[in-house]
Amino acid sequence: MGGLLLQWIGVPLACLAAGFAAGWTVHGWKDAAGETRALTHAVQVARAQGEASTLAAQTDQAARDRIRLVTRTLLLKVPDHVTPDADARCIVPLGFVREHDAAATGDVSGVSGSAGQPDDAASGLALSAVAATVVDNYGTCRETARQLSDLEAWIAAEQTVSR
Repeated sequence: MGGLLLQWIGVPLACLAAGFAAGWTVHGWKDAAGETRALTHAVQVARAQGEASTLAAQTDQAARDRIRLVTRTLLLKVPDHVTPDADARCIVPLGFVREHDAAATGDVSGVSGSAGQPDDAASGLALSAVAATVVDNYGTCRETARQLSDLEAWIAAEQTVSR
């Protein structure tokens, strides 16, 4: 009778233990599969982010090279458009130079008309030098604006890839 009771209780207990062990193993497989999917997704996202970054860097560099080429070309043409005769006829006033330099540096203290030469005095700066400075400044401005646009595009691409 004791052996029969053990069979009646032991067999279901053994089945219950085997079922629990099998369930635990399947649960472990599901966790592992989930981790594998998460890891695979993370690798895919990292790869896509790397590709987006490489493309953004190449696009940015090509655009900046083009802007620099245009700026250099324009600088080379300054003597053609602002001739020595124009330099001789145009006196660049000191006030203009002060105003330009203050705008470039963001410091208005030098524009306040401090003691020294009056604003309408000749600066000694040739008009062609002014033209070259303006061309260079606009080139730098365009390059910086392009760099910002490319950075914004890169951020948008990274956000799209990361979703």
